[in-house]
Formats: sequence, C-alpha cells, structure tokens
Amino acid sequence: GLELACRSEPSVPRALVGDYGRLRQILVNLIGNAIKFTEQGEVVAAVRCEQSPGDGALLHFTIRDTGIGISEEDLPHIFRRLYRSEMSRSEAGFGLGLSLALAIAKAHGGNIDVSSTLGKGSRFTVTLAQNAGVTPPIASGGRTAR
Repeated sequence: GLELACRSEPSVPRALVGDYGRLRQILVNLIGNAIKFTEQGEVVAAVRCEQSPGDGALLHFTIRDTGIGISEEDLPHIFRRLYRSEMSRSEAGFGLGLSLALAIAKAHGGNIDVSSTLGKGSRFTVTLAQNAGVTPPIASGGRTAR
C-alpha cells in the first residue's frame, strides 16, 4: 500500500561535481524515515535546480510523504541529536539521522527545511549550492519511477 516515486526536473544538470557519498547519506536517511513512518499512501523524492550563468547551481531535493507527520510540539526539536518524539520511540534507531543529515548539509553550504502536519505527512527540503562542474541540463522531461 505504499508508492515510492522519484522525479527529476528537466532543469537538473546531467552531472555535478560534489560529494556524492554525503548527498547519498542525507537522501537515504530522509527517504528511509519517510518510508518508515508511512504505512500507506506515497513517498515522493524530487530534485530541481536553479542555475545562474557563471554562478553554478542551487539544488533543491524534496522528500514528501503521506505518513504520520510530526507534531508542532516536536517539530522545533527534530534536528537535535538523539531527540526522539513519543510517536517514534517504538521505532528502531537512535535519533541521530536527522541531526547528521543537517550537519552534512550545512558543512556543504546547504540547509534542510521541514514542514509537517500531524496525521497528514511531512516535507523535507534539502538545499545545496553547487559552484563548479555544472553540465547542461537533461533535454528530456523529468523521470518518474514507481
């Protein structure tokens, strides 16, 4: 009962110079959390790019789910190291994933923003700047995998 969709906007370059391993770490954590806390519905991972000639690229990775969501009470604390909400205490893990993902994003000049509604899902947006090694965008439209 869970659909996983991935989408890349046509504005995303075919190749960028960067730390693939660290980006992968962030995305695996966010997508893994979305799947863990979404019993039915969907998890959508998308990427889009803003480019300025000569200035590089600004990448926006969005992970959206229709899962349990995060309470307003917990939202300000979720990036704290070892923080576990009452709703997630029964789940496996130690509460390090989001704090590490944010630390990695910030170390690479980026950030992670979150919005959520309890019982309706969450949206995490990772923004990373890319200043060198940009190649032209993919000519075809975005891709979706199910």
